[in-house]
Amino acid sequence: MSLEQVVLVGQVHRPGKYEFGVGAVQKLSELIEAAGGVIPTEKPLLIELVRRTPGGLRRISLDYNLLVESKSNHDLFLRSNDRIAVRFRR
Repeated sequence: MSLEQVVLVGQVHRPGKYEFGVGAVQKLSELIEAAGGVIPTEKPLLIELVRRTPGGLRRISLDYNLLVESKSNHDLFLRSNDRIAVRFRR
């Protein structure tokens, strides 16, 4: 079984392409951890996920603190070709 890839950019220690699937990262929190975590900052962070669906691009925004505080409720399973950005909240 081949692994799929996702792209992670922004305020993480090791941005880039990551494999996911069986034996690799499967959830958003695992992806951020595999990238060395977020770069420490006093500014609030926002996670923006862009996903291709049959109906077009779907954008999902999530407050980073919500992910950290309650992984089980806000953690997302990754899909092939997801693009995730960890950015400063505007």
